[in-house]
Amino acid sequence: MHPNPQVEEEAKNLLVAGFWRRVLATLFDVIFLAVCAATFLAVRFGLFLETFVKPIQDPTPALFYAELKHHALRDGAIIGVFLFFYFFLLEYLFFRGTLGKMILGIRIAHQNGSRPGLLQSIARCLGKYFFGALTLGLSWVCALLSRKRQAWHDRLAKTVVVLSELPASPEAAETQILNKESVGG
Repeated sequence: MHPNPQVEEEAKNLLVAGFWRRVLATLFDVIFLAVCAATFLAVRFGLFLETFVKPIQDPTPALFYAELKHHALRDGAIIGVFLFFYFFLLEYLFFRGTLGKMILGIRIAHQNGSRPGLLQSIARCLGKYFFGALTLGLSWVCALLSRKRQAWHDRLAKTVVVLSELPASPEAAETQILNKESVGG
C-alpha cells in the first residue's frame, strides 16, 4: 500500500495511453524538432558562409570541408543538448509531456500515479537517447507488446504514459486501466 492515499487513488484511475496515440505524439515531436533543427542549421550555415567563405576569396576544398566539419560537429552537439532539454524540461519541470503528448492528451506518470521525480525524468530522457539510438527503435516493439505500453526507457525509469483526462466511457478509449496488480505496488 502506498503511504499517500491520494496517490494510490490516482493510480487506480490511470488509463494507459494506447500505442498508436504514443506513436502519433512522437511523430508530431519529430516533425516539430526537425523543423526547429532545420531552421537552426539553415541560419548557422548562412552565418558560416558569411563569416568563412566570403572573407576568403578562393578557399581550398580541404580547408572548406575541414571548417564545415568543425561547424557540423559543434552544431550537432548543440542540437543534442537542445533535444535533451526539450524532453527533460517539458516532461519533468513543466507539463509532464512534450508538445506532441499535450496535443494528444497524454502525459507521463510514475507507475504509482504520481509525478515522476527528478532522477526518473533524467533516466527516462537518457534512456530514450540510448535505447532509441542503440536499438534503432526496437524499444517501440517492447511498448507495442507490453500490457502497460512501456518502452524500455519507461521501464528503466518506472514510468508509464497515461491519458491526461479520463474519457467519458472507458470502452471508447484505446486504453487499459492500471489497477493495483499492474502498477506493481
